[in-house]
Amino acid sequence: MSMAGTMMNSGNRKTKIRVTDIRENPLNFYEKEDIYKRTIDKETGQDIELVSLAEGIKENGQMHNVVVYEDATINDGKKYTLISGARRYKATLMNYEKGDCNGEIDALIIAKPSNPYEEQMLIIEGNKQRRREFQSKQTAYQEVLAMEQIFDEYKKSGMIPKGQVNKRKFVAASLGISEGTVENLHHQFDKTEIDEHHKKKPRKTNKASKKKEKYNELADEIQAEVAFACDKVKLNEKELIFAYESLEDLKHLLDAFSINVDVEELEEWLKQNL
Repeated sequence: MSMAGTMMNSGNRKTKIRVTDIRENPLNFYEKEDIYKRTIDKETGQDIELVSLAEGIKENGQMHNVVVYEDATINDGKKYTLISGARRYKATLMNYEKGDCNGEIDALIIAKPSNPYEEQMLIIEGNKQRRREFQSKQTAYQEVLAMEQIFDEYKKSGMIPKGQVNKRKFVAASLGISEGTVENLHHQFDKTEIDEHHKKKPRKTNKASKKKEKYNELADEIQAEVAFACDKVKLNEKELIFAYESLEDLKHLLDAFSINVDVEELEEWLKQNL
């Protein structure tokens, strides 16, 4: 069983809590508009799916618990932070505000996550059903971005030893996908965002632009081959540049090209002089 699965199934308690005591979780990217495509009623301006869910809960009761953890350290008048069940929470809150329920909601209360990585993994685990409902490359891309942010925070705080794991490996292992999939998602959506940003600008069609585009395509192919050790490849007529995160990655990169150079001396010098 996964770490998240273990946390959700041991040492926890099921009970009823006040829906108004729950705060939404800012780490839950599944609720972003570009992930959760809402269908809005033109007359009422309400989310049609949410209204339907609220009616279902009103008539048939709550079928599944929301998952929360207790946290009174945030000064917002709430007691619990939501891990999963955002739509059930919103539907119940809607019913309560309309006077259609007593404001109680069935909840599974789990231990407070000890760090942001643990919390993000719990959210992903808790949204497995939603992932099956509307799993798309856009959703997967958002999961990758979330894990990359966690990696950056961990690295900044020293929780990830230098040289032991790079960002792509960390993200792939956390989400249970391949490093190639992480790379491909970035290649697709990073390019889409750039295109969206520049879509009003006339596209260059001169020879220099075409040549640069061709070099970039080849650089992407090279990057895919050395993704285990290299974050970015730049290529032009006279230069081939590899960007890496650590000396350990540099060693792997040199090994990939069968370059027999000892990096240990550089490593020692850095330790003594920096």
